[in-house]
Amino acid sequence: MAVGGSAVWIDFEESCRGPYAWDLACLTTNPDHPVGRVLDSYAEASGTERIPSGVMAHLWALRDLQGITWMLAIRDEREPWFGAEASERLAELLAADDS
Repeated sequence: MAVGGSAVWIDFEESCRGPYAWDLACLTTNPDHPVGRVLDSYAEASGTERIPSGVMAHLWALRDLQGITWMLAIRDEREPWFGAEASERLAELLAADDS
């Protein structure tokens, strides 16, 4: 996006005014950001309660579903093997939801 005559990178996929718990769920899918430390740090810095693990589990499942959807959307134009990978991940996600 051009801003003030300069190019600025923006990832519209991740830019929204959604719940802050979604941002924390996305952040904690990276192993460099341990869940407990991130959630405790955010709660302390913001003066809010720590997000319950059950809420985080639902958000991680939704993040997985977002990734699966993305893989299915681009499989034909970029990565044909994404179809099989996405199907596998979806089956795992659904099986985990049944337990």
